[in-house]
Amino acid sequence: MELKLDRLTKQYGKKIAVERLSAILKSGVYGLLGANGAGKTTLLRMLADLLQPTAGDITYNGKSIYDLGEEYRDLLGYLPQNFGFYPDFTAEDFMLYMAAIKGLEKSAAKEKTKELLQIVGLAGQAKQKVKTFSGGMVRRLGIAQALLNNPMILILDEPTSGLDPKERIRFRNLISEISAERIVILSTHIVSDVESIANEILLMKEGQLIKTGTTEEIASLAEGKVWSGYVSQAEVNRVKDRGIVVNIKLDGENVELRMVAETCPFDSAQQVPPNLEDAYLYCFGEEA
Repeated sequence: MELKLDRLTKQYGKKIAVERLSAILKSGVYGLLGANGAGKTTLLRMLADLLQPTAGDITYNGKSIYDLGEEYRDLLGYLPQNFGFYPDFTAEDFMLYMAAIKGLEKSAAKEKTKELLQIVGLAGQAKQKVKTFSGGMVRRLGIAQALLNNPMILILDEPTSGLDPKERIRFRNLISEISAERIVILSTHIVSDVESIANEILLMKEGQLIKTGTTEEIASLAEGKVWSGYVSQAEVNRVKDRGIVVNIKLDGENVELRMVAETCPFDSAQQVPPNLEDAYLYCFGEEA
């Protein structure tokens, strides 16, 4: 199984949202990271065959997705950033409606609906109208509908937005379990959501793919640039402009600072091993 992006470009007038982006995706989880405006959603919409590229091509197993047409769309599961739903439908009715659109037989749709609502923790709310759901519950319903047709390519745009920590852990475990035999592309601002489950990280900036690699390889971009140490509360404002503050933790009369900086930002600072969040902030700076 291979999804190939070949010099993919999307332009709106003079603005280039995605520029000559190339990548080869195989089975596994791909974490798509980038600041707002990097072109992530535009890229995902092209992969979901909702936007036509200005130039370039997307192929699945060697065939253009535009030639495959409906055959390609049958392989897709998609959760957009702004997930639309019918507020007066119950969760069960909405799932059955989406199953009908995706061409599932009625008996299979009922069984799959029950299974997926259980997986995302909404079995007890199956008969409840969606308009009564919290934001996190709506996102969970969106994840469930994306899995209805057992997709080989699962595209998720900000899937954990609005989920509490327990729900995010449930989501990460679910993605890990189902990713062995499919391509999962996950765009998020929450670095921790991809740090533990992504097989490969894709960094996007200004419409371009600037770096790909494992979590460890991407984290190494900030090697020698991450510092941690203690300063007095009075010193915090004086030193925080010397780099990017990753974390501030009050510890008695002192403050523990973790910063990304080219050189040592304060006297007590010591270099520490970088993680994915450090590298993300190092690459995107204030944009992040």
